[in-house]
Amino acid sequence: MSSKSEVRVVDDGIIEIGPPFDDTETVLNALLRGLATMKGVPESELDPLYNHIDPEALHSLLEHAQRGDRYVGVEFTVDGHTVVVTSTGPIRLYRGDPVTDGVSSGSE
Repeated sequence: MSSKSEVRVVDDGIIEIGPPFDDTETVLNALLRGLATMKGVPESELDPLYNHIDPEALHSLLEHAQRGDRYVGVEFTVDGHTVVVTSTGPIRLYRGDPVTDGVSSGSE
């Protein structure tokens, strides 16, 4: 049975996708759906992810962490959007930088 992970708008400028992810929808496919939703365009209009990150390396890193029951987190930017992928939770997409947008606290 094929299912897609849910894309949720958490707040203005913040989107969460999944989990769970399975063999029919990889983290990378879910990430593309989330970016398309954030940008308001079809997935076919997005630049390939390999222009921003090595998709095979990301997949291998997450797979390795899950097999070893370990936590890993990766943060990168795609066209002005910050992407946070972890081995244990949903993918989070932020419009801009989550630190400067008030998602995490810091000194001023």
